[in-house]
Amino acid sequence: KTAYEITYGDWSSDVCSSDLVQVEGWPRVNLVDNADDRVTKLVDRPAVAYRGRRIFDTSTAQLQGVDVQGAAGESFALQQAVGQPWKLTQPSASDADAAKAGQITGDLSRLEAVDYITDSPTPEDLAKFGLDKPKLTVSLNFTEAGKSKDHKLEIGGSPELKPDAYARLDGGSVFTVSKSLVDSLKNGALALLPLQMLSVPEEKFTHLEVKTAKDNYKLNPDGTNWTLSGPFDAPVSHLSVQPMFTALGSLKAERFEALAATDPAAFGFDKPDVRAAVSFKDGMAVATRTLVIGKPTADGTGRFAKLEGGTNAAVFVVSPMLVAELDRPALDLLDRTPRALAAVAAVALIGGFGLDAGFRAMMISLP
Repeated sequence: KTAYEITYGDWSSDVCSSDLVQVEGWPRVNLVDNADDRVTKLVDRPAVAYRGRRIFDTSTAQLQGVDVQGAAGESFALQQAVGQPWKLTQPSASDADAAKAGQITGDLSRLEAVDYITDSPTPEDLAKFGLDKPKLTVSLNFTEAGKSKDHKLEIGGSPELKPDAYARLDGGSVFTVSKSLVDSLKNGALALLPLQMLSVPEEKFTHLEVKTAKDNYKLNPDGTNWTLSGPFDAPVSHLSVQPMFTALGSLKAERFEALAATDPAAFGFDKPDVRAAVSFKDGMAVATRTLVIGKPTADGTGRFAKLEGGTNAAVFVVSPMLVAELDRPALDLLDRTPRALAAVAAVALIGGFGLDAGFRAMMISLP
């Protein structure tokens, strides 16, 4: 390699924006254009500006844990066991959306500086950069060759007229990081929860109990069909209940509203419109989850809901279509054949509770 020394002199004036440059070993002095001080800015750049952008060397190290603390008290933590997907461990233990968790942990492990600012920040510098009281503090745990190593990333304010944010690692030099990374950290645990709440094939369901303001009934399998019990006992065809099990088996949140229903009345869970407790085969065991549907959202686009019995206690929003599918009276599930309805009528009369108007109307409409 050959190194050259370049001598630079300022020759600019009101009528000329050029400067003088001489290369070592050459007697000639060159006049170069320095419009907008572009050459001066390049020459005056500090050594820190020539560092590599990559903050961590992750060629052999593996990120295993992330803990994010916000200045306002909000926090979340992610942990990954060897060979396992990322899990939320704070503020509560829960599965994490694989794609979203992979994105945020990947961005952190491959963290790059947008610009390096200073190697030795003074207390005044830290206050100026918002790093004396960081907005976010991110604890990172790496493992390498069986050894654990921790780092602390602090994120402060933003430079003037730029969307990036000031940051420093382990109390060292100050640099800036991208706005997209900061936004993903600020979004918190809610943004990392998987929208898919249940994914159960129809053939694995073993029981369903539905409670609404006007009805309460149970469904149990009977061969390829189902048996309804509650206000009356009656056989129910597979086709009648299939939409309900399909809706529950593919239950998906439209969005998340809160990590937990600390005030049940705020979401209508103190007097829910629908409670649907569904049991299904989960390996060698049988699991039960209860979908609780509360009041409509403020914008009227959905209903607040929560799923009891699992690890995710968050409040989410479900579509009106799903609510309509589950909020069905028992009579709507019956076969429309005269024989089936006559059998139900006989049981009802023997039981002494008579028939309601809806049932009589359905009987009358039959041929």
